Parts: sequence; C-alpha cells; structure tokens
Amino acid sequence: MAGLSILTGLGSKGYQYGPMMADYLAASLCGEPLPLPNDLVAAVHPMRGLIRAIIRGQSLSSNS
Repeated sequence: MAGLSILTGLGSKGYQYGPMMADYLAASLCGEPLPLPNDLVAAVHPMRGLIRAIIRGQSLSSNS
C-alpha cells in the first residue's frame, strides 16, 4: 500500500524507544526537522548497514 509506514522491530525496549522513534518517523515523513541529534539519527537509519558496507568497501551482496 502506497504511503504506508510501519515502525517495528523495537524488541524488548519498545515501550522506551517507541515514542521517540514514532516522533522521528513522523518528522521524517512530514519533512520537519528531526527531533534527534545527528549521531543518533545515523545510529537508527534504516540503511545503516548498507552505508557501513559502502564506507568499508565491502561487497553489497547479502551472501557476504
């Protein structure tokens, strides 16, 4: 479904991280300033694994 975003995978800390991550998701979807510091935004970015692999020059395949 177009335009649908789901916030999942928060694990056992979901009650603590849920409100903060929901605020982050809403701000990013609405194009508003992000409510988190830049170092925390980098730590929770959904493509952080791919970005890390590119920086390290590693293979981008899922078999590595």
